[in-house]
Amino acid sequence: MKKIVLSFLTLAMFSFLSFGQCDDPQDVQASGVTSSSATITWDGDTDHEEWEIVWVLEGEDPLEEENHIGFETVDVESFTIEGLDAGTPYDAHVRALCDDDVNSEWVAVSFTTDEDEDECADPTELTVEVEDGDATITWEEGDASEWEILWVEDGENPLDDENHLGFETVSEATFTIEGLEEGT
Repeated sequence: MKKIVLSFLTLAMFSFLSFGQCDDPQDVQASGVTSSSATITWDGDTDHEEWEIVWVLEGEDPLEEENHIGFETVDVESFTIEGLDAGTPYDAHVRALCDDDVNSEWVAVSFTTDEDEDECADPTELTVEVEDGDATITWEEGDASEWEILWVEDGENPLDDENHLGFETVSEATFTIEGLEEGT
């Protein structure tokens, strides 16, 4: 009788422990890192059907929602994070979602995005000459071959399209805005 009770208790403890566990993702890696993206991959238990991934700036607490740059639930063992800043260190955290609100621990990988080699240098030596309602703008070219010019009234937000008085794309390092209202 003691063997039967002991066997039953052992089986009950084993069953309790097995159902309450959720295996952590293994071999979490960042690959294909560019200046604005990274692919996070991991090996997961094939019994898991979903994982959560969260990314934060390196060293930030992923449990604090205000630190989240992004958060996704996925059903594959890979996710490409996009829209990252160039030359910036990040941490990506992955965990498995299991039955009955049981989740694995977060497993992290750190990576730094590449510097943006395609970024253009800002124009330099900007000068403006105003004469009879026209404004001629010149600048040093640097390594660019085209520039966008927009103008707004003083104090207006240039990022709001409704404020634009004009917008041009030019291929020379000089441009004349014509017909401006004098004294404005």
